[in-house]
Amino acid sequence: MKQVRCSGTLIFIFMALTCSDVAAQRVQRGVVTEERIEAGEFLQYVPNKRSRVTNVLVICHGSISDGNTALQSAHTFINRWLRFSESTGVVLVAPAFDVENYASGEDAPGGSAWGYRALDGRTTTSDQFVHMIVDRFKTLDRKYDGKFYLYGHSAGAQFANHYLVVHPERLHGVVLSAPAIYAMPDPDTGWPAGMKPRKRTLQWGDKSKEFEIDHKLETWVTAVQLPVAVVIGEADTDRLSDQPQQGATVLEFGNSRLSKN
Repeated sequence: MKQVRCSGTLIFIFMALTCSDVAAQRVQRGVVTEERIEAGEFLQYVPNKRSRVTNVLVICHGSISDGNTALQSAHTFINRWLRFSESTGVVLVAPAFDVENYASGEDAPGGSAWGYRALDGRTTTSDQFVHMIVDRFKTLDRKYDGKFYLYGHSAGAQFANHYLVVHPERLHGVVLSAPAIYAMPDPDTGWPAGMKPRKRTLQWGDKSKEFEIDHKLETWVTAVQLPVAVVIGEADTDRLSDQPQQGATVLEFGNSRLSKN
């Protein structure tokens, strides 16, 4: 992993990405569209640039606050990547992890289990939601293998970190922007902070649901072989709530975690 720090605008340079002609007759190009599948809403942007290989970037927003909806937050983040999409040809998708189904806000149903950050969900888990979004491109491009790049900010970065250690085979690379917690390969620390298996029943609204997650060491080994960039602004020094971590701020915690890897 590598850490990049800056106090101004954070500029991410992934790598040269290309995108195929993803069924040009079936999708709108050059415009952000609001899409819906059974598991929830998401945004999609297919650039005007046409090439022969499909690459997808999944963009994950943080916790919902200040009266915004998940879809509004997804709009904020996907709009920051439009120029990048046009310059590289990468397709953008941004899941809307809403409060009701994915516990993306404070005091949300299932929030005690970290919601979408820990890959939970009321009817569909957050990782399955992303799979359903991305796998749509397999029907539009028969050569597409389902792999993608993943970016997340804050709570979205926690989701991306947890997704990485559970599904590394689906990823080309990951960017974590200012996560407040990292999943560490510690068998004695419970998920989502560590890799200790978790099985618990949560009250999600008016219904209870059982969540279970187990881990394989070889999956985590695969995860650390992928390119991962951690980006933290040097002014990110607000104190964190109590977590099983070292460091009182996102910046301090990031330094303490990354210096051990």
